Amino acid sequence: MRPDPSIPRSAVYELTNRENERLINRLSRIGMTNTVVSFFTLCTILVVTFLILDRIEKSTRDELRHMLRTVLDSTQIALDSWHQSHLSVIKTHAEERENWTLLTKQLIDSKVDKATLNQNPLVRELRKGIKPTLIDYGYHGFTIISPDMTNIVALRNNILGKKSIITQEQKFLDLAFLGQTLITPPLHAEILLPDRNGNMRRGMPTMFVLTPLNDPETNKVMAVLAFRLAISDGYTSVSKIERLGSSGETYFYNDKGVLLSESRFQEHLEEIGLLEPGEPDVLNIQIRDPGVNLTLGEKSALSRDKQPFTKVVPVSENIFSGETLKPYRDYRGVKVIGAWRYDKTSQAYLATEMDAAEAYSTLEQTKMLIWGLILFSTLILMGLVIVMARSRKQATDFAAEVTKELRIHSENLEQLVDSRTQDLRQAKEKAEEANQLKSEFLANMSHELRTPLHGILSFSEMGQDKVEVAPTSRLKRYFTRINESGERLLHLVNDLLDLSKLESGLIELELKEKDLRQSCNLVIEELSLLLAKKQLKIEHAADTDLIVEYDPQKLEQVFRNLISNAIKFSPEGSEISIHYSAIDLPLGRRKEDTGIQPGIEIQVRDSGPGIPDEELEHVFDKFVQSSKTKTKAGGTGLGLAICREILHAHHGRIFATNNINQGCCFTLQLPLKQR
Repeated sequence: MRPDPSIPRSAVYELTNRENERLINRLSRIGMTNTVVSFFTLCTILVVTFLILDRIEKSTRDELRHMLRTVLDSTQIALDSWHQSHLSVIKTHAEERENWTLLTKQLIDSKVDKATLNQNPLVRELRKGIKPTLIDYGYHGFTIISPDMTNIVALRNNILGKKSIITQEQKFLDLAFLGQTLITPPLHAEILLPDRNGNMRRGMPTMFVLTPLNDPETNKVMAVLAFRLAISDGYTSVSKIERLGSSGETYFYNDKGVLLSESRFQEHLEEIGLLEPGEPDVLNIQIRDPGVNLTLGEKSALSRDKQPFTKVVPVSENIFSGETLKPYRDYRGVKVIGAWRYDKTSQAYLATEMDAAEAYSTLEQTKMLIWGLILFSTLILMGLVIVMARSRKQATDFAAEVTKELRIHSENLEQLVDSRTQDLRQAKEKAEEANQLKSEFLANMSHELRTPLHGILSFSEMGQDKVEVAPTSRLKRYFTRINESGERLLHLVNDLLDLSKLESGLIELELKEKDLRQSCNLVIEELSLLLAKKQLKIEHAADTDLIVEYDPQKLEQVFRNLISNAIKFSPEGSEISIHYSAIDLPLGRRKEDTGIQPGIEIQVRDSGPGIPDEELEHVFDKFVQSSKTKTKAGGTGLGLAICREILHAHHGRIFATNNINQGCCFTLQLPLKQR
């Protein structure tokens, strides 16, 4: 609108100058508002993220604590059952085999020379009577011990007449002579016994099941019967029943921190020098903290006997159990979490541990994923703020330039007012349009990111609440939903990155000359299951040679998007057609570009609901879907935008039309050669 000629030029100039100042102030307020909104949005995201991570971490720790306790409970049950089984066998046989008791009494009463025990017929008869029981129950020998702690009957001659090795743990032998049936801890053996690989070796530890033999006349204990166990049949058989993950270990040890069951890391212990090659680990490993990770080749500054015990070894006689989710070093120096308790029956401790790296791996991966998404969202938000700031600066600079020019060209004030005011309005509209686009983009991103995040949080919360009672199938369904939401997030991020690179021209095409139909057929083969599910047919038709110079990976992405959309919206049993034909294309897109070049046109037609005519161009915009299909599309609205950028990178184009009867047609036009 032109100024009134009756108004003096100076007044027009002052009026225009004030309008410019108001515009600059308004742009500044918009900029300040955008900055404040962006800052509070970022703060809100960070606070919510910290709350989510804290909740996930607490849930993970609760689950780990439950797993440690469950393993200890299961091992305790197995240990009690193992104890009861062996005690029942020896006690039952000692009470029911009266001839064992009678022969033992005769042997003791005869006061035979201990040097000739191997020739005594009573010894041979007892051996003959007891040996079948050993074979039936897998014991590796037996001995009958007199009150002077001497072996008066045994399976092997070389220990007859000698002090019993059970005197290494004298209190257990004393309890047996007081009438108790019990099992000794591991002892240093003097005979050949099988190692963990079944090879017979000398020096392997052994255990004994003890029960008293009562004098049939006085009913007082006259001797102790002991069945011998190999160490692999002892605590080791119980400790192998329950372990956590691929790095977990359950083991037994005494109050002096000495290992009583075989370690699952024996090879590592030999490699790091805690054991000599072939040396048994039972009774030869102390549960001490080296202060460094020996498995990584690190060397401790302290000798083994000077190193402190690990967390599981009690520092007080009154401590019978414990657990910790804070990583500590085990006897190899590896950071672990664990739980432990004291068993009164065996008078030994049992512990279960798991490498901290494995225990917290899922938590760390979740943290990395969430922080990665937050970083990505923050970068997008910062980029938008920078773009808006530049737009405001450009508008402000332009307004200042207009004011300067108005001063210089005061003689042509009326004409300049019209021209510059229009330019200012356009600048204002561009700034407001940029602000509107930013708001729409943030709204779309918020929706697209929040939907799968809600899915992840909802199903992880359900799994957390029901992990102890829900069946495996339901937990599997929760994890499947979490995985699907994560895949959707990853797909959205990949689409955004692809679109950003394409729009900025950062992606370089890897051009090859090949048959375009090969790429199309490859995509059709990938989608064959979806086609079969809806009983769809694909018709191919080509009126020309299909050798084109293009980037196969990028064009396959276009075909994949168009054909999957056609499958999605086509009714069952219908047909999808793909037609190739030769066309002439202009040499460029500018008005001054003249001439034509050979090209090829590909049309993908379906029988779906089609696209409203007024939306045929807008469906290629970011986050835009057709109003006829968006309620069941389930996508992000980025696929067709990416297709358009890929075609532009190939100096081609893509557009949509509706079929005469039903459905729509997407047309791709490509030059045969890239300039």
